[in-house]
Parts: sequence; structure tokens; C-alpha cells
Amino acid sequence: MQKISIIERLLGYITFLAVLFYLADVIFAMPASVYIYSTAAAILLVFSLLNMNRFTKSIILVLLGAGLWMFMYYQEAFSLILFSLGENMNLLALFILVPLFGVFMSEAGFLKALQHALQKENRNTNRGRIYLGMY
Repeated sequence: MQKISIIERLLGYITFLAVLFYLADVIFAMPASVYIYSTAAAILLVFSLLNMNRFTKSIILVLLGAGLWMFMYYQEAFSLILFSLGENMNLLALFILVPLFGVFMSEAGFLKALQHALQKENRNTNRGRIYLGMY
């Protein structure tokens, strides 16, 4: 079993906290949370650059450099630069929460119950295997 370092564990906590603050902003309209999850996105971006291969890292750095140049050229505020890093937090939330809910449904037994209900309905209506996505 692979040991998880303290930094990796801390980055995992930062990821979940960023997603929670993003959801709080979406649900409760908390304007201050934008600063938190955007800063967390910047931290995650910096640490992800350390684990990328050279080609991917060069593409990301060129895109970041071009974006930074555009922000500087148009003399935008630093807060707008920071907020732009948190713009795709919805994708991170999707990739973090969908598997988390899937594990919960599987462990709680909801997935088996859903599978049995769909199989029972399939026997009653005789729609065939295409109707069910689990075969």
C-alpha cells in the first residue's frame, strides 16, 4: 500500500474545502467564498504543475503566461485574476462529488436496491436488455 505524504493529504483537504466553499457560494450566495476557493484553485494549480510532464507543463505555462499578459495589458485588478482561477470550480466539484456520492450509494445499499428494482421492472414490462444499462 502506498503511503500518502502530508502535502498530498493537505492538498486533498484543500480540494474538498474549495469544493465546499464553491457549493456554499452557489447555494447561499456567499460573495466572500469566491476569494477562498479561487485561492485554493491557485494553490492546487501550482502543486499540479509539479507533477505534470514537461510537454503538458509547457502548454499550461504558455496559456498562463498569455492570460497573465492579457490581464496586465488591459490593466485588470488582481481580484479578477484570482477569480478567473476559480471559474472552473464547477468541474472540480463534479469530478470530486460524483464519485463520492457513488461510493455512498454503493456502501449504503442504494445501488443494489436500484438494480433489483430495475430488474423487477424489466421482468414485468419485458423491454429487453437495452433498457437497462447494467447488463
